[in-house]
Amino acid sequence: MLKAMVVRAGSGWGKALVKQLIGANVEVVAYSGSQRKLEALKEAFSSSSLLRTARGEAGNRSKLLAAAEGVDVIFCGVYLTYDDNPEKVRRMLEAVRSVAAATGAKTVTLEGVYLPADEEEPMNPNLPGATSMRIFSPELYGDAVSNTLIHYALRKIVQGKPVKLLIDPSVRRDYLYVDDAARYVLELASMESAYGGDWHLRGTGPISQAELFDFTSPVVQAAPRFEPIGGWQRRLLQLYEPKVKGMLDRYEKRWDALGTYGKGYGGVSISYQEGIASTVKRMLAKYKVQSFNSKSSEMRSLKMKKSKEAVGVTGSENTEGMSVRGGAIDVDRNAQVIVDLSIEIEASQETVWGIQTGIEQWPTWQKDIAQVRLSGPIAIGSTFRWETHGLQIVSTILEVDPMNRIVWGGPAHGIEGVHVWSITPTPKGVLVHTTESWDGPPVAADPDGMSAALEASLSAWLAALKTAAESLQLTSGDK
Repeated sequence: MLKAMVVRAGSGWGKALVKQLIGANVEVVAYSGSQRKLEALKEAFSSSSLLRTARGEAGNRSKLLAAAEGVDVIFCGVYLTYDDNPEKVRRMLEAVRSVAAATGAKTVTLEGVYLPADEEEPMNPNLPGATSMRIFSPELYGDAVSNTLIHYALRKIVQGKPVKLLIDPSVRRDYLYVDDAARYVLELASMESAYGGDWHLRGTGPISQAELFDFTSPVVQAAPRFEPIGGWQRRLLQLYEPKVKGMLDRYEKRWDALGTYGKGYGGVSISYQEGIASTVKRMLAKYKVQSFNSKSSEMRSLKMKKSKEAVGVTGSENTEGMSVRGGAIDVDRNAQVIVDLSIEIEASQETVWGIQTGIEQWPTWQKDIAQVRLSGPIAIGSTFRWETHGLQIVSTILEVDPMNRIVWGGPAHGIEGVHVWSITPTPKGVLVHTTESWDGPPVAADPDGMSAALEASLSAWLAALKTAAESLQLTSGDK
């Protein structure tokens, strides 16, 4: 192999494969739809003359064909992460096969454990002849591998937060460090006899998630905390978002069947202890969450002190799962889903603030909220229990700037939410701006669906707030 193309090269495994190919003195065309990721690759391998980048959508045949000139092997990865879109995968594979047929290049496809529940197998059978190869992989891990259940859990550990698990952490499964996976794929692709068949990569050996995450303790200097979701909460989640159940069922079955896919291949791989330690160290540097930094801590303390003085109360300073921007509490900017909306309301700031913070009166103007019970004043540390769409939620008020800003948040059924509201005067009334972040396994299972659900919910909330405030403004005559 003298020249190879890596499709979607900006992904975690794509970057690892590019590294292995350059290390083997193979000329590489890194193909990606993201200019930012291509620039990062060029920077990472700036000392090598073997890398060339090409930008284009993975399913765009004409751009793939132009980029594949002189290529011996085309590599692509599918369903290595939970957010891979089946329709985009189909278009990419069709384009790759077409380009390979036109250029005479061989194809190597790496398939992960996140095949969607409604996707039939086999998805990409090998065509007759020794020109293609299908390789199945256990779940990959490594600091660059995002959007997997393992990466989600490690990120929570790095952030000092409890890990909410929808799967049994005691079940032993096989995992594979992404650099080892890339090395194995390159080794198979370099063997002519490997083409025309299916393979499965062997990981480091069966291990439970509980055991795996224990290896983080020496690095983060704390034992991982688990909050399993089970019983009625899991059943409710599965009814509320059916894709959660489908994804988890397929995830577990996919791993159980992995050893039946073709011939096994593997070698000496990095130990789980070493691999997890390396991953967590790099994630710590990436997310910069070592108790925030001293400046952010000082801003947070100052802001919360001012908020408490403004409302005349004291309260807890729990900001887990949030960030600090400009001294104010913000949503979790690393969350899987963030929705940002605003609406103009022709009513006074006092009217809108009074309606929005009259928490126990929410059901009178919001049809989706059944009941609310507030445990104290509108102050930092106060909690309120409320029911929406049949789900019971407990939220904690995290910041109060009277008439201007209120923030609340908390976990609910595996979803960690932070909700920021601001009210800004305008010549005609006010601009209400809301931002909410959602994170957690249910969100990881279907980020697009959860984002759509959250956007619909917040849009309805803003519309109801506008109707209530403008109606009250008219009846009260308050201008």
